[in-house]
Amino acid sequence: MLFAGCSSCRSVVPLYCGGRFMPHVPVPVEPTPMGPTCAWCGPLPPIFTCMVCGTVQGLYLPGMTVPPAQGAGIAPLVAPVVQAPQGASPDQVHGGLKEVGHEFVNSFGKGLGEQAAQAVGAWMS
Repeated sequence: MLFAGCSSCRSVVPLYCGGRFMPHVPVPVEPTPMGPTCAWCGPLPPIFTCMVCGTVQGLYLPGMTVPPAQGAGIAPLVAPVVQAPQGASPDQVHGGLKEVGHEFVNSFGKGLGEQAAQAVGAWMS
Protein backbone atom coordinates (compact mmCIF):
# COMPACT_ATOMS: atom_id res chain seq x y z
CA MET A 1 0.00 0.00 0.00
CA LEU A 2 1.24 3.50 -0.83
CA PHE A 3 1.15 6.34 1.69
CA ALA A 4 1.65 10.02 0.80
CA GLY A 5 2.79 12.78 3.14
CA CYS A 6 1.45 16.29 2.54
CA SER A 7 4.24 18.86 2.29
CA SER A 8 1.90 21.56 3.57
CA CYS A 9 0.02 20.19 6.60
CA ARG A 10 2.23 17.10 7.22
CA SER A 11 -0.74 14.69 7.26
CA VAL A 12 -0.12 11.13 6.02
CA VAL A 13 -2.82 9.32 4.05
CA PRO A 14 -3.07 6.08 2.04
CA LEU A 15 -3.36 6.60 -1.73
CA TYR A 16 -6.59 5.39 -3.33
CA CYS A 17 -8.08 5.94 -6.78
CA GLY A 18 -11.83 6.43 -7.11
CA GLY A 19 -11.77 6.83 -10.89
CA ARG A 20 -10.69 9.62 -13.20
CA PHE A 21 -13.22 9.64 -16.04
CA MET A 22 -15.64 6.98 -14.79
CA PRO A 23 -15.94 6.69 -11.00
CA HIS A 24 -15.27 3.25 -9.53
CA VAL A 25 -14.93 1.64 -6.13
CA PRO A 26 -11.84 3.13 -4.42
CA VAL A 27 -8.84 0.84 -4.92
CA PRO A 28 -5.28 1.22 -3.58
CA VAL A 29 -2.82 2.88 -5.95
CA GLU A 30 0.16 0.70 -6.90
CA PRO A 31 3.74 1.79 -7.67
CA THR A 32 5.14 0.98 -11.13
CA PRO A 33 8.20 2.16 -13.08
CA MET A 34 5.85 4.61 -14.85
CA GLY A 35 4.69 6.09 -11.54
CA PRO A 36 1.46 5.63 -9.57
CA THR A 37 -1.02 3.27 -11.24
CA CYS A 38 -4.64 2.26 -10.66
CA ALA A 39 -5.64 -1.32 -11.46
CA TRP A 40 -8.72 0.01 -13.32
CA CYS A 41 -7.63 3.38 -14.73
CA GLY A 42 -4.00 2.56 -15.54
CA PRO A 43 -1.15 5.07 -15.07
CA LEU A 44 -2.16 8.12 -13.07
CA PRO A 45 -0.76 11.65 -13.24
CA PRO A 46 1.78 12.21 -10.45
CA ILE A 47 -0.43 14.79 -8.73
CA PHE A 48 -1.72 14.61 -5.17
CA THR A 49 -4.45 16.73 -3.61
CA CYS A 50 -4.37 16.55 0.18
CA MET A 51 -7.85 15.76 1.49
CA VAL A 52 -7.02 17.44 4.81
CA CYS A 53 -5.81 20.90 3.68
CA GLY A 54 -6.60 20.86 -0.07
CA THR A 55 -3.03 21.59 -1.22
CA VAL A 56 -2.25 20.36 -4.75
CA GLN A 57 1.28 19.00 -5.10
CA GLY A 58 3.35 16.55 -7.09
CA LEU A 59 3.89 12.96 -5.98
CA TYR A 60 7.44 11.73 -5.58
CA LEU A 61 8.05 7.99 -5.55
CA PRO A 62 11.63 6.78 -5.04
CA GLY A 63 13.38 6.55 -8.40
CA MET A 64 11.17 9.09 -10.19
CA THR A 65 12.74 11.98 -12.06
CA VAL A 66 12.63 15.20 -10.08
CA PRO A 67 10.32 17.90 -11.46
CA PRO A 68 12.18 20.99 -12.73
CA ALA A 69 12.44 24.07 -10.55
CA GLN A 70 9.66 26.56 -11.17
CA GLY A 71 11.93 29.53 -10.58
CA ALA A 72 15.38 30.22 -9.25
CA GLY A 73 15.55 28.90 -5.70
CA ILE A 74 11.86 27.89 -5.60
CA ALA A 75 11.18 24.26 -4.69
CA PRO A 76 7.93 22.77 -6.00
CA LEU A 77 5.49 21.36 -3.44
CA VAL A 78 6.06 17.63 -3.42
CA ALA A 79 4.32 14.86 -1.49
CA PRO A 80 6.76 12.01 -0.77
CA VAL A 81 5.30 8.52 -1.23
CA VAL A 82 6.35 5.38 0.60
CA GLN A 83 5.25 1.77 0.18
CA ALA A 84 4.39 -0.01 3.43
CA PRO A 85 2.20 -2.94 4.47
CA GLN A 86 -1.45 -2.12 5.13
CA GLY A 87 -1.09 -2.58 8.91
CA ALA A 88 2.21 -0.69 9.15
CA SER A 89 2.91 1.28 12.31
CA PRO A 90 2.90 5.09 12.08
CA ASP A 91 6.62 5.11 12.96
CA GLN A 92 7.40 2.80 10.03
CA VAL A 93 5.42 4.98 7.58
CA HIS A 94 6.84 8.28 8.88
CA GLY A 95 10.39 6.87 8.80
CA GLY A 96 9.92 5.80 5.18
CA LEU A 97 8.52 9.21 4.26
CA LYS A 98 11.56 10.90 5.83
CA GLU A 99 13.91 8.72 3.75
CA VAL A 100 12.01 9.52 0.54
CA GLY A 101 12.00 13.21 1.47
CA HIS A 102 15.78 13.19 1.92
CA GLU A 103 16.19 11.41 -1.44
CA PHE A 104 14.03 14.07 -3.13
CA VAL A 105 15.93 16.96 -1.53
CA ASN A 106 19.27 15.48 -2.62
CA SER A 107 18.03 14.87 -6.19
CA PHE A 108 16.37 18.29 -6.41
CA GLY A 109 19.49 20.05 -5.10
CA LYS A 110 21.68 18.27 -7.62
CA GLY A 111 19.28 19.16 -10.45
CA LEU A 112 19.05 22.77 -9.31
CA GLY A 113 22.84 23.02 -9.26
CA GLU A 114 23.05 21.62 -12.78
CA GLN A 115 20.39 24.09 -13.99
CA ALA A 116 22.27 26.99 -12.39
CA ALA A 117 25.54 25.87 -14.01
CA GLN A 118 23.85 25.68 -17.43
CA ALA A 119 22.32 29.15 -16.97
CA VAL A 120 25.65 30.69 -15.94
CA GLY A 121 27.43 28.88 -18.78
CA ALA A 122 24.92 30.24 -21.31
CA TRP A 123 25.28 33.74 -19.86
CA MET A 124 29.09 33.59 -20.00
CA SER A 125 29.24 32.53 -23.66
